Amino acid sequence: MDKQFFKRLSLKKAFPQLVFIIGLTVILNFLRKGKDGFISFLIAYIVFILSRYLIRYTVTVEHTRGTELLKKGDFQGAIEHFNKSIEYFDAHRALDRWRSILLLSPNQYEYREIALTNIAFAYNELGEVQKAREYYEACLKDYPNNQVAIAAINKLDNEVE
Repeated sequence: MDKQFFKRLSLKKAFPQLVFIIGLTVILNFLRKGKDGFISFLIAYIVFILSRYLIRYTVTVEHTRGTELLKKGDFQGAIEHFNKSIEYFDAHRALDRWRSILLLSPNQYEYREIALTNIAFAYNELGEVQKAREYYEACLKDYPNNQVAIAAINKLDNEVE
């Protein structure tokens, strides 16, 4: 296992989710007057899982669909859905910035940031290198430390030479 694997699994990213589950467990345990704390934890965990599922198929539906299409190789379809995801999160920037708490998402990248790099990747796969570069650069404009975009632009530069 490499260091990056453990870095991605850090508790820092999962902290809001843990706080949600523990907080709900404490509340449920209080409401249940201290009866069997494990049952309160189990209920809290089920509520967390259901919340994640509900969010995935409502708030982040365009992003989720774009990811599914990207995996299937439908790059044009993925681009359309990721563009809709960008529009949504452009209109709801706070929701994206505070996603770990509001959307219970442990991902270190904003949905908008992921969508930009995924659109760039899709354009590159379609052979539209200039559009890919434009999206990677747009990503770096808003997220200058995005290592995916930096590496992709370096790769595109090396392919041109």
